[in-house]
Amino acid sequence: MAGHQRESRLLKLWRNQKRLEFPSFYLELTVIAALSGRTSPDLAENVVTVLEYLRDKFTAARVIDPANGNNVISDDLTGTEKQAVRRLAEAALGGNWSGFVQ
Repeated sequence: MAGHQRESRLLKLWRNQKRLEFPSFYLELTVIAALSGRTSPDLAENVVTVLEYLRDKFTAARVIDPANGNNVISDDLTGTEKQAVRRLAEAALGGNWSGFVQ
């Protein structure tokens, strides 16, 4: 997970608590893409960056399986499912952090 295990775990908790359709592998690749080039050790800052990516870029991002270039992971979700992820990321960014995960 390219050094972003904490962020992936936290986002998986969020995904599960929000009952989102978002396969783990797809989520992990999305976290890696969102944090590409970032070296900040600050968990909260990195989670905000991932949520901003989910809000701003996720629905249009094409995610390819790094082990199989013919496998388009982003095709695993429908447009409606991607929009649900986007909406909940937007809500999380505008909300109270105390309720992000429980």
